[in-house]
Amino acid sequence: MSKSVFRSVAMLLVLAALLVMLLTRLDLLIAAFNKFLGVLTPFLVGFIIAYLTNIPYMFFMNRAFGFMDKPTELRQSRLDEFLARLRKPLSLILSFALFFAVIVLLLSIIIPQITSSIQGVVDNFGIYYTSFQEWVFSVAAKLGFESETMSDVFANINELISQYTGGDLSDTSDIVDVGTVLNGITNYLFPHIFDFTKNLYNVVYNVILSIVVSVYYLANKEMLMNQIKKITYTIVPQKYLGKVMRTVDICNNKVGKFLYGKIIDSTIIGLLCFIVLKIIGIDYAVLLSVFVGVTNIIPFFGPIIGAIPGVILLLMIDPLQALVFIVIIIIIQQLDGNIIGPKILGDQLGISGFWIMFSVLVGGGLFGFLGLLLSVPIFAVIYMIVGEKVNGRLVTLGYATEENVRVDPLPQVAYEDGHIIADDDDEDEIVFVEEDLPEENTTDEDFF
Repeated sequence: MSKSVFRSVAMLLVLAALLVMLLTRLDLLIAAFNKFLGVLTPFLVGFIIAYLTNIPYMFFMNRAFGFMDKPTELRQSRLDEFLARLRKPLSLILSFALFFAVIVLLLSIIIPQITSSIQGVVDNFGIYYTSFQEWVFSVAAKLGFESETMSDVFANINELISQYTGGDLSDTSDIVDVGTVLNGITNYLFPHIFDFTKNLYNVVYNVILSIVVSVYYLANKEMLMNQIKKITYTIVPQKYLGKVMRTVDICNNKVGKFLYGKIIDSTIIGLLCFIVLKIIGIDYAVLLSVFVGVTNIIPFFGPIIGAIPGVILLLMIDPLQALVFIVIIIIIQQLDGNIIGPKILGDQLGISGFWIMFSVLVGGGLFGFLGLLLSVPIFAVIYMIVGEKVNGRLVTLGYATEENVRVDPLPQVAYEDGHIIADDDDEDEIVFVEEDLPEENTTDEDFF
């Protein structure tokens, strides 16, 4: 056995052993990766904050305070030097102040409304629950279900809810008191209070650290970009360098525009939902609209996730309102999918609904909320790059031409004695001239 064959066999055995180890200990690998991702969370969140803040930052740098940065040869006094140095920190301060001012303004408007809505739900939960129970019994009676079965179901639900709230929901006159609810919840959570405090501390710590990191990102972005370029030029072979930089540019365009577009789109959907619910007179319009707007950021499943809490709540208050709410959400989502979304996002993704669903399920399952939010644009980038490689390969092998490679499905091709035979029975089909099939060449140039 030659040395080259021996090395190839040894490499295959090593790769096979590694693959078996990965498959048998996949849970440990995922746990380690999630741990690593948790450590990097402040840097990832900080990067997202810096990315979103970059637009006002560039506006202040180049437009609002562009006059402060005179060319070096035109700076005639210390004041000119001072203004040139002041431009960057002033732009940073104002851009972050504007970013957090918008967030604080929205929270100051929304949070009191949400608090009032939650207070109303808690205060009237007993009445809502009893009304819902009576409605279910009436519907079950019309459908022929036995009342004893439904009584057992609600008895179990009553016991479960009473365990956490301390209220007796089986009594129509019993209105759950907020203090009783909080007392019941506190008693239930007390054994887990240490874990809760620890998690709260981690959340606060990560938020503060993310903000600090975002400031450093934005303040040093030119230096960081220059360092990343130096590393890239050093590591990546020159013949692949252009394609790597183009891939980075695609990621920047797709992910960035998707995030900005989704935030604007979700804000519009939330406001539109609030206006419609308020006009029609649906209860808790603010609370339901916040659910719908926030979850709309999540592609594909977002509207469903946002509608479920509202439907459950309105079913307890008035089933007719729940039905109207479902109809409103369907109409709004149709407007979003066919008019509002395309106008704002355009055809940024370029992938079908199936792949959107696939990427959301995989991304959310592996990486949580960030996976739900970023999996679609990231998958769109991968889809685009792989699609270009596949299409280029089809052209190289002679199965298609540059003009028809994007036809879906591909033209029907007949083979005979190793030749491609033109299919000209249908004038609409793309016609191939008879030619020898090219030999498959798997060099790097064919894939990159």
